[in-house]
This record gives sequence, structure tokens and C-alpha cells, in this order.
Amino acid sequence: MKIVTGFLLPGILAALTLAACASESIVMVNPRTGATVKCGASGSGLMAGMAAGAVEECRQKYGPQGYVAAERLTPGERADLERRGVSLP
Repeated sequence: MKIVTGFLLPGILAALTLAACASESIVMVNPRTGATVKCGASGSGLMAGMAAGAVEECRQKYGPQGYVAAERLTPGERADLERRGVSLP
């Protein structure tokens, strides 16, 4: 029984790791221009952890260009964008 237990727990952990999945996404908006970009990634198994990293990389790429996450827009910025016809999530 000891041999079976030694293989059972690692087998269960491996199956859970391979079955894991993740999906991350964020909408970035440039309040000045109204331009939007959707950053998203998904992965399963061992690649699941990379989804969050890809979204963060996108955020770092567009942040210096004036983009902010849509949920971080101020009420005034949101109202201005909606007046200009920018569709926001």
C-alpha cells in the first residue's frame, strides 16, 4: 500500500496542474484620444499562469502611451468618452 500512496498523491497533483485553466483580459482606454485596446490571454495546464503575465505585459506597453484600464477611468473621463461615442465596457 505504501507504493500506491507514493504514486497516488503526485499523480493527483499532476492531473490538477494539467487541468488548470485561466483567462485574463482588460480593456485599456486612452482618455485623450478615445482609442481602446483589449489585452487578453488564456491558457490551460502549465500555460495557465502565463495568461496573467501577458495581460500585465500589455498594460505596461500601453500605460506609458496614456492608456488606463477602463475600470480606472474617472466619472468625468467616462462621461466625456461616452459623449464622443466611445463604447466602453
